[in-house]
Amino acid sequence: MFLNRRGKEIRMKKIWLVVLMLAYVILGCSSAAISSDNGLVASYKFHESNGIDGKTVSDLSGNENNGTIAGNVDWQPFGDYKVLKMNGVDNVSFGKSEKLDISGKSLAFEVWFTSGKSDQSVPILCKFDTNWKTLYRGWGLYQEKDGRLRVWLGLNKTGNDAKAYDTKRGIIQAGVPYHVIVTYDGEFVCIYVNGQPMAKVPESREIAPNPSFPLLMQRSGYVGSRGQWAVDKIKVYNRALTSDEIIKSFEEDKKQGVYNIGSTDAIRGSGSRNLLINSTFTHCSNPGIPDWWGTALAKDIEKWDGCYGIDDNATPPLDGVKCLRIVNPIDKFWFTSTFTQLPARQYYTFSIYLKSSEPEMPVSLGGFAGKKVMVTREWQRYTASGLCVDPWGADIMRCVDITMEGKGTLWAAAPQLEYGKEATPYKPSDQDILTFSRSNSAAPLSTKVDEAGLGLVISGQSYPTISAARLSKTPVINGNMDEWDAVPVLKDFKVSSGSRAAVPTEAKVAYDDKYLYIGFKCPEPAADKIITKCKDSRGYIFNDDSIEIFLSTTPDSSDGYIQLAGNTAGILWAKDIEGEQCRYAARVGKGEWTAEIAIPFSQLAKRNIKLPWRLNLCRNRFAGLPAPEYSMWSCTGSTYHMPPKFGYLAGIDTGSIPYFSWSVNDIKLVAEPEGDISLT
Repeated sequence: MFLNRRGKEIRMKKIWLVVLMLAYVILGCSSAAISSDNGLVASYKFHESNGIDGKTVSDLSGNENNGTIAGNVDWQPFGDYKVLKMNGVDNVSFGKSEKLDISGKSLAFEVWFTSGKSDQSVPILCKFDTNWKTLYRGWGLYQEKDGRLRVWLGLNKTGNDAKAYDTKRGIIQAGVPYHVIVTYDGEFVCIYVNGQPMAKVPESREIAPNPSFPLLMQRSGYVGSRGQWAVDKIKVYNRALTSDEIIKSFEEDKKQGVYNIGSTDAIRGSGSRNLLINSTFTHCSNPGIPDWWGTALAKDIEKWDGCYGIDDNATPPLDGVKCLRIVNPIDKFWFTSTFTQLPARQYYTFSIYLKSSEPEMPVSLGGFAGKKVMVTREWQRYTASGLCVDPWGADIMRCVDITMEGKGTLWAAAPQLEYGKEATPYKPSDQDILTFSRSNSAAPLSTKVDEAGLGLVISGQSYPTISAARLSKTPVINGNMDEWDAVPVLKDFKVSSGSRAAVPTEAKVAYDDKYLYIGFKCPEPAADKIITKCKDSRGYIFNDDSIEIFLSTTPDSSDGYIQLAGNTAGILWAKDIEGEQCRYAARVGKGEWTAEIAIPFSQLAKRNIKLPWRLNLCRNRFAGLPAPEYSMWSCTGSTYHMPPKFGYLAGIDTGSIPYFSWSVNDIKLVAEPEGDISLT
């Protein structure tokens, strides 16, 4: 009996063992099916110690779509490891596998890479073949020389059409790591950069198959161009990826620190970080006036710069911030942040603490979704959310603003702009540390006289320096710049990303005993489309084709800075200096316009004087452009108002200029008729 029962138990254990084995096989097959169903057809790592054996790149997806490196294998540091460097000669071929010949209406691929410089279109990853007349097959990703990403698709089953899908120019910068995903779901072609959509274009046609052409990196079927760049990883899918999958993929790599680069924050925009610099209002290069904030109502208010400033007597709603006091002398007063570079087609939430001198004051919160709120006499946080949409493209410049719609006084504190539809607890921008760090300022500096005797050579900093030339003859300020031949030319104006401007700008700086002279030469292919709307010195000149000058007479801008702006009509706008004392002229010629300005030393002598001075020269270009181009001599990022990043102006011998040098013998006591005594 016992033996029989034991025998039955043994048989039952065998049965359960078979069941468990079958379950393991079933689950294993199910797991394999899930792995297959995720659509991953190829996965590559281009690491020195992982993914590459000699000149063979292993397909880590298990589909055996291995690649072969043609040319020399070179490596480039990338975070804590080294990756394959494309030195302008090499390419990688992954063959003509049927699994890689993805067609129809479903495709996605990912590329992790560091961009390099190139003067032509560079094929990053391509299975695109064409004779440019009748046949277009497959798909491909390219980096254009202007910083765009471009996706080509051969369309329709017969491959009788093709289309390019572009991001805006300047998205990709040399030397910066990027995570790029291209996905197509039969409705839209989307290009994501660092987890954020940079282009979304409607498309419903099928991708034409391309079985006879291999998948290539660094080379395509229609162009043999090469570039200097490095590749980290690549993945290819036969299905579209969801936005959640795209963000998750990027976030996983961001945790490693490789793609968490400050210069890509404006593009990436992930998390709940505050996008508004100096939201604490604690950084004021001009005393009492917060950097990165201002108004655009100079045309409506004669003394508009006295309408707002820091109120040290007010108690802020939060620790670590200051209160901004805004007085509205007219029906409406607009106070705004400077422009911030942001991805479009994203939801943003703007929040700010406000209180009023009146029981109720109507205030509009603007920037992404206009919202009117009634502000009371007690601190309260107000929010507005909206979708950022702009016809100029995915990478745009936007600002946030508050508009007082009634007379009175408004106090503001702790503004915050963040991604998403909900406001999170306030925190300052993590870019404040970089933006206002003393390591970016002028001190400490060492200076020496250059061998040519033109002035000072500044060392210990990375911002450009210009040495002003002393003139023996006073130039005529007529806009022609015809008396400046002997003055060295200042070039290399850059846009906010640090890339060179599409159209170059030249400038010259000189001086004599009475004036500081600055001249601009602005080539303009669309000179017949130059915009000149501002007609008087109190108007808003910044939407015109114009130049701007920022000048501080101390190396650390401790006494603030002056700002001047001039357009092609000869109108000069001035702040913190008496503009009517300056002489300005401009002239529009064939294919260019020029401008000259004379800034009197008698005006600058009213400020604190300490060498070297800080200077920046900027140009606002609108003529014939769908979106304006803002360029500057010393690159300050997305705003001109960044005195720690101004260039250096050297070479001015203040000791030889009467306005900056005097002695006791020059003092005279003068008896006034009323009995007072004055010094002259």
